[in-house]
Amino acid sequence: MLLKKTIKSPHYDIELKYQRQPIDYFLTFPSTGMTEQTGLIVVVGGCPWRADDDYLLKTLHPYLAENYNCIVAGINFFGIARTSEVIKTQFTFDDKCLANLEAIYGIERKSIVFENGTIDLEKLSQIMQYRRIRQIDPRCKLTALVDGASYQSFGLLPAIDNLAMTGDLLKNYPINKKRLVAFGTSYGGYITNLMGKYAPQTFSAIIDNSGFTRPFMMYLTGMDLLKDTEYLMKIPPFGHEILGATPSPWVRDNELSPYYLSDACKFIRSLLVEHHFMPTKTKHYIFHSLSDAMVPISEKEKFAALLKKDTSVKFWKIGPDDIDGKIFKTIDHALGASLRGIFDMVSQSDDQALDTNTDETDFDQQNRYSFFCGMKTYTFKYLKDHTVSVSIADNTSI
Repeated sequence: MLLKKTIKSPHYDIELKYQRQPIDYFLTFPSTGMTEQTGLIVVVGGCPWRADDDYLLKTLHPYLAENYNCIVAGINFFGIARTSEVIKTQFTFDDKCLANLEAIYGIERKSIVFENGTIDLEKLSQIMQYRRIRQIDPRCKLTALVDGASYQSFGLLPAIDNLAMTGDLLKNYPINKKRLVAFGTSYGGYITNLMGKYAPQTFSAIIDNSGFTRPFMMYLTGMDLLKDTEYLMKIPPFGHEILGATPSPWVRDNELSPYYLSDACKFIRSLLVEHHFMPTKTKHYIFHSLSDAMVPISEKEKFAALLKKDTSVKFWKIGPDDIDGKIFKTIDHALGASLRGIFDMVSQSDDQALDTNTDETDFDQQNRYSFFCGMKTYTFKYLKDHTVSVSIADNTSI
């Protein structure tokens, strides 16, 4: 059975104070109904999957629900359009881009802009071809327009939204709290690990395929960077390359701005800050390619080493000899992996069937965790009514 539910009042945007809209989440139940042993699997897909993606709702979720006697849940968390709508993205030249084209290349706006305001890409490509320039200067960025996008919180609000959904489910369904699993791939794997960081006494297991370990600046302030931007476009007829990024409210050059992307914002999103690790009951299962070009294996090894101080970790480092065409199909980022196959591997390797010995969660214990992030401290409070409250305190005084 598939059920759609809505969180009408999502958690307040504690950093940039953007107005939150209701968000939907989707539940798949075992066809035989719930028993006292029925657990919960929170699935967080990688780009470009939304929680209501056909593959998730029609293939992965039913498989997990039927084979592991769990409710399977996924939520369209804050900013998901920034990752799920990439293939539908349209691009435009803004004033800054046009000004830089003129300043760098001497290309006057009127020579490449039609009367209706659109850009004559063919003319631009011809100019670049004549000048033997393959990639256009990164200061001349296209603006990517993504429908339904808010901004890229990159991990923090998505993790809070998933924790809010988890609390809502624990409040409204008689779930076996000894089996609460978070399962994610790529960006989704990163979010699930953040969930484990922020709520170390809630999940019995976290399964991470190729998750990130820290925020990527190109997704937060891509318009300001000269390297590592979000998109690379090729313009006809000669295929010249031009970079593009989505507009972002974050700023990096004004510490007094309410939108300043401080080190504290980065630390709370990082999985590599040693003093943020706390005792946890959560078992971690990690899959990562030895050749991952997006997230170096060295970063994942550091994360696993920090985890091992407090919990059980099983770490599969996938190389060319592990490519079997079934579970692992490539040594690139995300491994071209079968998510069903990965979950089966983990379940078979866990002698407790992904359970823990306690049914106490952070909500039951009403735990409070404070993460010192230099100039600011982020505090997560788990309440008896199964809600989570997150706040920021300034550590400085003037």
